[in-house]
Amino acid sequence: MLDQHFMIDKELLQRIVEAADIKKTDTILEIGPGTGNLTELLLEKAKHVYCIEKDTALVKQLQEKFKGKNITIICDDAIKVKFPEYNKCVSNLPYTICEPLLWKCTRIKYDCLVFVVPRKFTVFFTKILIAGLRRCNSGPLPDIRQNPADSAMPLRLLMPKD
Repeated sequence: MLDQHFMIDKELLQRIVEAADIKKTDTILEIGPGTGNLTELLLEKAKHVYCIEKDTALVKQLQEKFKGKNITIICDDAIKVKFPEYNKCVSNLPYTICEPLLWKCTRIKYDCLVFVVPRKFTVFFTKILIAGLRRCNSGPLPDIRQNPADSAMPLRLLMPKD
């Protein structure tokens, strides 16, 4: 069974796209596009969008919905597949692959990464990331809020409104 949650909140979708600061020269990777609600907004702004979707029924829907657009839809497992070349990754991640996908992304070069993940996961991942950085770096942790350009992983977090 696939972990599927389709985002339909137009305001949140717009905030995600704005956080990525997409230009007409950007090539975007979207993981788990589902029904294509976020994809639609990405296509309006980017040069090209690559989508990786595991569900074959959704892939068929996406192919029909975005026929003739600047999009490549890849039917595969995002954890296992080799990513195409992109400079920004913008995704409402399937929750069950958050951790392995973020670890995979730490080994790839990109300009920006905007992921929507559950709040519980952000707390869990932050603890793991900080613990790992402390083991690898005897000096103080860099404060990426003060100087985001120094961050090895340019990650923007959007917190849901309570």
